[in-house]
Amino acid sequence: MPTALEALRPVLPYEAFEVVEYDPATSVHRVLAFAGYTPQTAAAGATEFLDTVAFRYTSGQRLTGRIGLPELAGFEKSEYYAKHLDPPGWVAGMTAPLYLNDGRYVGMLHFSSTDATAFGPIECALLDAVSPIMARIVDVTRGATLPSMIVPPEFSALAFTQDGRSATVSAVPEPDPTARPPWLPEVARRFLASERTEARRQWIDPAGRWHEVRLLRAYRHTVSGAQPIGVVAIRQGSPPYGLTARELDVLSEVAAGKTTADIATRLQVSSRTITTHLEHLMAKLACTTRTQAATLAHDEGLIRLDPDRLPTTPRP
Repeated sequence: MPTALEALRPVLPYEAFEVVEYDPATSVHRVLAFAGYTPQTAAAGATEFLDTVAFRYTSGQRLTGRIGLPELAGFEKSEYYAKHLDPPGWVAGMTAPLYLNDGRYVGMLHFSSTDATAFGPIECALLDAVSPIMARIVDVTRGATLPSMIVPPEFSALAFTQDGRSATVSAVPEPDPTARPPWLPEVARRFLASERTEARRQWIDPAGRWHEVRLLRAYRHTVSGAQPIGVVAIRQGSPPYGLTARELDVLSEVAAGKTTADIATRLQVSSRTITTHLEHLMAKLACTTRTQAATLAHDEGLIRLDPDRLPTTPRP
């Protein structure tokens, strides 16, 4: 990306630039690359800038905005400008939102100059013309594209690298934001750390709907080698074996090797209540021993999805 921006310098006389990427899986903006700005200003360009009229205009209109536009009236009097742009003398600036051809937003570009005449309508039009190309570069840098064959039919999916960056799975829809836990990057990270190739879990959303979750290990091949990717596939379903949410909690603890007293303490109920739950779930699972129930829970993923319930070592 810096090389691509350097090629624009003859027609865009900037003195500082910043590339900000957007991760739709976490709704987080991150600094991807910058030069000329201080680290503090670069960080603010991915965070504090989001609360300014300049960001609302550029993202809403999908057009490059520059300091001095009537639509950005008030930006030069904003706290952001006074704190980050005015002290170093950045009197000229442009921001371009980055959208792919399919309409997906992937980030933004910031440019600044101490020459008040550096950026005008021509420079804005030029940046609008090249921003889709820049968007593709940012999107490729942000994540990996994985083949759809790794995801079971009828599942939606998200994928994450070891450091929590999202990746895409081609031809597979992403799960609705209301139908996925907010801590999926951490789930994927711990799953990848376990060195397992697959794991299954159950997730009950705030509305009480059950979802089958499958964690799959895939690889993105780069010039530096194979990079592991954690794929999280989700499908809404019904409670397996007719289990209740509380019975799933108890079974999850049994699968972790906890005693009745341990489970009672964790769930803050009496041991007698746990014993009753155990009797009911054992009957539903047609198991006669806790060992049988724990084995079935691991084999069929009858464990509540929780970052703390993911193994940190490979299963024997």
